Amino acid sequence: MFGILLAWLVTRFNFPGRQLLLTLLDIPFAVSPVVAGLVYLLFYGSNGPLGGWLDEHNLQIMFSWPGMVLVTIFVTCPFVVRELVPVMLSQGSQEDEAAILLGASGWQMFRRVTLPNIRWALLYGVVLTNARAIGEFGAVSVVSGSIRGETLSLPLQIELLEQDYNTVGSFTAAALLTLMAIITLFLKVCCSGAWRIRKNAHSRRNIMSIEIANIKKSFGRTQVLNDISLDIPSGQMVALLGPSGSGKTTLLRIIAGLEHQTSGHIRFHGTDVSRLHARDRKVGFVFQHYALFRHMTVFDNIAFGLTVLPRRERPNAAAIKAKVTKLLEMVQLAHLADRYPAQLSGGQKQRVALARALAVEPQILLLDEPFGALDAQVRKELRRWLRQLHEELKFTSVFVTHDQEEATEVADRVVVMSQGNIEQADAPNQVWREPATRFVLEFMGEVNRLQGTIRGGQFHVGAHRWPLGYTPAYQGPVDLFLRPWEVDISRRTSLDSPLPVQVLEASPKGHYTQLVVQPLGWYNEPLTVVMHGDDAPQRGERLFVGLQHARLYNGDERIETRDEELALAQSA
Repeated sequence: MFGILLAWLVTRFNFPGRQLLLTLLDIPFAVSPVVAGLVYLLFYGSNGPLGGWLDEHNLQIMFSWPGMVLVTIFVTCPFVVRELVPVMLSQGSQEDEAAILLGASGWQMFRRVTLPNIRWALLYGVVLTNARAIGEFGAVSVVSGSIRGETLSLPLQIELLEQDYNTVGSFTAAALLTLMAIITLFLKVCCSGAWRIRKNAHSRRNIMSIEIANIKKSFGRTQVLNDISLDIPSGQMVALLGPSGSGKTTLLRIIAGLEHQTSGHIRFHGTDVSRLHARDRKVGFVFQHYALFRHMTVFDNIAFGLTVLPRRERPNAAAIKAKVTKLLEMVQLAHLADRYPAQLSGGQKQRVALARALAVEPQILLLDEPFGALDAQVRKELRRWLRQLHEELKFTSVFVTHDQEEATEVADRVVVMSQGNIEQADAPNQVWREPATRFVLEFMGEVNRLQGTIRGGQFHVGAHRWPLGYTPAYQGPVDLFLRPWEVDISRRTSLDSPLPVQVLEASPKGHYTQLVVQPLGWYNEPLTVVMHGDDAPQRGERLFVGLQHARLYNGDERIETRDEELALAQSA
């Protein structure tokens, strides 16, 4: 019961001294039992700080059964706590909260929700505790005083029988103690196997969501992340997209536990893992440059994570071989199992790195620019393969990239970052078509930029004027932005395409032609335009363009056009 209460305390509450308490729980592993018994004697003996108070109230701790029980609890309690803590952390608190919201009492919640999830770990801890208690000698011998007929445990009884030269009695008692140890060992093996099955099944079902709450990070005086908050639902693939120095890799490493935030919290499925060591977060991480073990074969690289699991969680050799073989087939590298990393191409190395990360069944997969070191064709193939793999396994994934096409092709959601801030977090099409900020507009692919002036209800660019349809509050210089496919273009002048241009370059792209055109008399810089259809214009040909779909900005502030003003008014 003490072990359950302590495990509950350290997994369900954040309080000052929590880490200290976890550290103190390990003291019985580091301190000799005899020393532990002497400490109890100093505290509870007649001359100890509590000894006088106990004597006044006729309470006897030392040289009695209560003292033996207390010192045994001290020595054995960590066995239960250390088995329960990782299980209760992986379970999280959301199931408990749901039970409370449905009207369950504390006891009902524990009996019907918490206990079924921890029962194998609890039984395993109890068996270990029982084994330790049965054989405990050092601390008990000091505290009990070995009083015949009153405070003898079985190990102490064996010692006294041996001192009395009662060989038959001592060997009989020793045989009994050995039998109890064998029974305990058998129960331990049974519990370990059952718990491993339970734990692995739970791990496969429990795909993790990620909550990033008010994360700040600074290196010295340099602020790298500025109050970042982001929720990633279970099973979603998210791209962190941005230029170098935007903070995307730092954020990924904080999620993994490879860096620690200055402030803020990281939660996996509701459980705060902000101070949890990287090895305990159970995430798969694929590094930009693969980080394969050069002295190991492909097979051994993939199997490595399975072979270093704690013994009670580690599959046997046959299970490891079967799992690695299946992963090799999945990444289409079964024929290269015996090769070393130096004998692989870049694309093959990347697949091995992904398979190695997936071997331990991570609830979260993190990738740091996974395709950055590959050539264009291999990148496309691997992007398609990773997307298909995600559709099949449905793991939660976050990857870093500076490639806009890569982010929009692979991810369910794109998070655009700049200078330690999130500029926009939306579906790929939303980021392309409705950029939230000027930075996103300019960063996401090619865009034409023109400079002009708003005067009254018109936008002036060179000698031409474009009616806005209303008079904005702002009057003065502005920047106009148009993506190539947003420019209206035709061979004849019209209200939609009144501005003359001349074709400088025409590049066929299959179902469309990309043009570079020079404005004639109304602007100095060339524009990039997309024209659909089979009848591609020739170099030097005169065309007409329109700017109706442009976005206007005064610095970083968006100036709405007439259609956008009407849409905003209707939504309000």
